[in-house]
Amino acid sequence: MAWLAVCLPLWANAFPAQEYSVRRWNAEQGLRQNRVSALCQTPDGYMWFGSWFGLVRFDGVRTTVFDHASNHEIVNDTVVGMVVDPATGTLWIGTDGGVVRYKDYQFAEIGGDAETPIGTGAMWVTGADTLWCQSHDLRSSRPLVCLRHGVPTVYSFAEIGQGIVWIADKGLGEAEILSERGFFRLTYSRPNPTVTREDVRLPPGRIKKVVKDSKGRLWFGTDQGLFVSRSGLLDVRTPPERVGGSVIGENDIITLITPSHDGSMWFYVKNRGLFQWSEGQVYGLTGEASLANVQVEGLLEDRDNSLWVTTRTGVMQLRPKHVTVYSAADGLGH
Repeated sequence: MAWLAVCLPLWANAFPAQEYSVRRWNAEQGLRQNRVSALCQTPDGYMWFGSWFGLVRFDGVRTTVFDHASNHEIVNDTVVGMVVDPATGTLWIGTDGGVVRYKDYQFAEIGGDAETPIGTGAMWVTGADTLWCQSHDLRSSRPLVCLRHGVPTVYSFAEIGQGIVWIADKGLGEAEILSERGFFRLTYSRPNPTVTREDVRLPPGRIKKVVKDSKGRLWFGTDQGLFVSRSGLLDVRTPPERVGGSVIGENDIITLITPSHDGSMWFYVKNRGLFQWSEGQVYGLTGEASLANVQVEGLLEDRDNSLWVTTRTGVMQLRPKHVTVYSAADGLGH
């Protein structure tokens, strides 16, 4: 497939000078289906794509398929979520049949159907070999599970609700949980775990996505714009501040956020497209790379600074092109 050179200009401000190559993949190029439900990159450099028909590992050239037929440890082919443990390199895979771990080139079913949530899509790595996961099946009797070194512990607290968007394990037997119903503190070190709702200052509207960046700041994508808590904490005094100025307004719905290696943040605005926050400014993209008319479902920057985008019609890669600037010192005329 030919690589297309696309220049990413500004939506509202002068976008940093950068050219990108855009490449697309779908079922014809080796994916199990066009719609990709999850994506990750493991420390060995492989890209992983999850779908309703199993997993695909991609090395930049070749695709390798993993499913229940080829590996019975993959308990269900419907992949609804993935996350990588940066400390151990473990790939955690949430399926409609439970949780699967990929470590040291081996798949393993974790916990079994009787102990882990069915339909696990929302997952958070909160420490080395520690995974929290929530079922997206409203009928599940095991809505919240913590896997510590592969050992599952089930927590059932109706007051938290199903719509968990963020979990942070604080250590010493405490975890912070943010759901559609508010902010909760879970104490799990006691024989009988308890959960307490706390009043903290949250962004307005419904929170869609929460991401912590390399500086410890918490970013919130909501149905009323983009917000950041620069302290990295949620408390009763200081609310997260709105980000975006005149570019991102209170009617914009932010569904996806992913950090960049250079300290900037990428985020997707529903019906408007792809934007980047960098050094206090927000820039928008136009043309093919704007993704304004694309229903984006996943967003990730890989270790080579390429941006991977999953949609209902396949996968896109936005790859930075290296541009050499020449001046009179290099022999150019005036």
